[in-house]
Amino acid sequence: RHSRRGIHLILPLEVLLALLVWGTLVGVDLVSLPQMMIARPIVAGAVTGEILGDIATGIKLGVMFELLQYDILPVGAVRYPEYGPATVAAVATAHAATGVLGLGLGALVGLVTALIGGVSINVLRRLNSKIVHAAAPTLESGDPRALMRLHVGGVLRDAARAALVTAFGLF
Repeated sequence: RHSRRGIHLILPLEVLLALLVWGTLVGVDLVSLPQMMIARPIVAGAVTGEILGDIATGIKLGVMFELLQYDILPVGAVRYPEYGPATVAAVATAHAATGVLGLGLGALVGLVTALIGGVSINVLRRLNSKIVHAAAPTLESGDPRALMRLHVGGVLRDAARAALVTAFGLF
């Protein structure tokens, strides 16, 4: 399925699904669950490279995005690109392209995906805030099920967000 010239646009469905699941896990690791550091680009890139059988490309782009991420201190309400799922998309793109275009095209797709991911985090934060404010009376009544629903809903919304960002980068 791989050619030495041009861009190989079609990955097997099972590989695309594995990348989508991996990108989603990487995305939720950033904030929601369990913060195992798989959202770090070096980790996301290396595992993506392993999934694709191209670990060298995964490490190269993982290191590049890791260095870009070092420039950002994510404290408070700072806006920042989301480099985890973007690295998954970048490595997949670079793997699909051949020759000199590979890493450059992967970096471009990754940077655009990172910016979209950053915007999506801000949108999700606003949505979650509205949902929590709407549930305030129920929370203040002491209903533990309300807290559970809010928490599970927040994690599911973040998973959907991460899946959409990853899908954007992959497709």
